[in-house]
Amino acid sequence: MEKKVVIDNHIGKPYEITVRLANSDDVDKIIMLLHLCYGDLCSDTSMYDKHILAYDITTGKKNIVVAEKDKEIIALESCCDDKYFEKTILLKTQITAPAYRKAGVNKAIVDYIFTEFDLTHWNSAYAYAITNNSVSQHTSIAKGFEMTGMIFNSFMASELLSAGDNCSVPKPKRTHAVIIKNILLKEVGDLFVPTYLHQIFRAVYNTLKVKFTLVGDADTPPIYGESTQYVFLDNAFHHNCEIIVNRVGSDLNNIVHTIESKHGKNPLQTYNLFLNSKDKDAIAGFHILSKLGYVFTGIKPLGNNAEYLIMYHSENVKIDTKNCLIHPYYQEIAQNFFDLLHN
Repeated sequence: MEKKVVIDNHIGKPYEITVRLANSDDVDKIIMLLHLCYGDLCSDTSMYDKHILAYDITTGKKNIVVAEKDKEIIALESCCDDKYFEKTILLKTQITAPAYRKAGVNKAIVDYIFTEFDLTHWNSAYAYAITNNSVSQHTSIAKGFEMTGMIFNSFMASELLSAGDNCSVPKPKRTHAVIIKNILLKEVGDLFVPTYLHQIFRAVYNTLKVKFTLVGDADTPPIYGESTQYVFLDNAFHHNCEIIVNRVGSDLNNIVHTIESKHGKNPLQTYNLFLNSKDKDAIAGFHILSKLGYVFTGIKPLGNNAEYLIMYHSENVKIDTKNCLIHPYYQEIAQNFFDLLHN
């Protein structure tokens, strides 16, 4: 189904765009837009392969919503099931041709997703909103997205042609805000979280209108499973690793050391770690990771069988909160996260 939308940003004449799901005939135009905005540097490299992209669109592996004007694709957003975080829909790869940025085209695409898609397949929707400007944050607020944390220094902003146009973030790394929309979830059960983080957890889960029970340090002696259950995602281009820990084992320390040793002394290397707070050994794991230099930066909630604490580590790339542009609506919760970092 397609939808006609009139864009009137009070600059120049209003114009009409068509918003619709992409089909296999759009592949060449999508790749052309990628090159215009990113050159060859989009982190989702599968988007450049005509055959993979056509397959992903045809099979529904990726739902790509496009905005079209005069038979040219001027913007797109990809949304798909997140294969590592169950029952969540991930909104990603938001791309807009330079001439149409900040005009309301992205809002029209997001409106389409939340009016035309059947969202009942997912507990939640989430996205990573850039913090070198607050445009994508603004678009998400009207759709009920709440900020729940930060992903620091995960992208090489200096390498991206679309790094915010007038990017104010110090190069070379870019930071994102985690924004979440609750769709169906009513209750998450017990969360095993260090006691000093209970206040921020209450703030986040109450805002999302989800029932929860917090268990603190004194109530959870470490049990340690035989081995850590984890997934390790390495993005060599952006010098960033994601480590998803679903179950803490007695070998957690060794596993993290092994992952980090693969990158030697790379001065740009950063690590974003997701620790499942529904694991009874999560608090013990948190303290192990803290001793290894990992710091708490937020929450990634509303999964199916997991609720994650977000942690960050880098030997050289420091956290810089002063240059994060946060929309006023999210400012209070963002400041709470920043205060925890500095205390």
